[in-house]
Amino acid sequence: MYYNRGPRRLVWFFLGGVAATLWIKGKDKDHPFFGCPTPSAHTSIRMSDEDKQRWLEGRAHISHLGAKASDTAVDISEAALDGMLVTINVVKKGRDLLNFVHNSLTMQSTSLQRLKNQLLLFDLGHYFSAS
Repeated sequence: MYYNRGPRRLVWFFLGGVAATLWIKGKDKDHPFFGCPTPSAHTSIRMSDEDKQRWLEGRAHISHLGAKASDTAVDISEAALDGMLVTINVVKKGRDLLNFVHNSLTMQSTSLQRLKNQLLLFDLGHYFSAS
């Protein structure tokens, strides 16, 4: 069904690969794209002393925000782990309680069955002895 299309798929695959390669090379700063020169990464920008000071203050502010964000992320992850530990302990205690109740009910049902058998035997004994 799909085998009759011939080599067209290979041609389109090849053209797509060439286009992707050219696009990636064009994004790279060191390589020109289709012969168009790109600005060098080594060019420096001249700034006044006031601009440099503002830039340094902005950089310090951004690094402070990054440290604050990482501290907040650590606090959130610790809180999540503490919540998980509390949940696990509650589930363990609930499981222990369910096992205790199950064992108690099993023992009670065994005792009730034994009592029922004794009453049945007593009733049958009373029935046979009365006749």
